[in-house]
Amino acid sequence: MGLICYQCESSSWERCRTTTKTCHPDKNRCGKIYYYKEGDVKKFLKDCVSEADCVNQTSFYCKRAVECVLNCCHGNDCNAGALYIFSGVLFLTCAVISVVAAIKT
Repeated sequence: MGLICYQCESSSWERCRTTTKTCHPDKNRCGKIYYYKEGDVKKFLKDCVSEADCVNQTSFYCKRAVECVLNCCHGNDCNAGALYIFSGVLFLTCAVISVVAAIKT
């Protein structure tokens, strides 16, 4: 029996209704993909992916994307949870606030 992964595609993780599927032998990893398809249209996806896609971030879905984040795992149903993306701007804002707070103390 092959690897079993969750599969869905949606505009948010909350709306990503998941079903499971048995992966084709050349798709030996489960993946969670967050990508911008075009403009501001956000897409979230769970599916079977190949090891090469994971290493090189060359998934079919990422090739069509303006921005793409692909997280891979190995093991049945390992792509169950949501993938959280943190903005670089948010990170920078937090860092600046921390520095300012440290200077004031």
